Amino acid sequence: MYSNQFTKYDPKEFVEADVEDFVVSEGGPIMCATVARAALQKSVGKIFYHAGFEEFQPTAIDAVTDIAVDYFQKLSKTLMVYQEAPQHQRKFEPEVGI
Repeated sequence: MYSNQFTKYDPKEFVEADVEDFVVSEGGPIMCATVARAALQKSVGKIFYHAGFEEFQPTAIDAVTDIAVDYFQKLSKTLMVYQEAPQHQRKFEPEVGI
């Protein structure tokens, strides 16, 4: 094995289970950024598994998780801007020239 190669990923048997409630406040369960990222990585791992990838590098799951985080942040920001816009400005105009 060369020094620039990754070690082979040895996945454990996939068993799906929900995370138990650990902290609950008046507003509902609390999730910190690391727990949310771990949950998204679990979902990305499921997508990889169902797409036929039984083995993958940890860096690949980190990269796709980063892409998903960026996508969901932009999507939620767009939805928030749309929701806060006055009703008369909520007009969808498709792009012309395609």
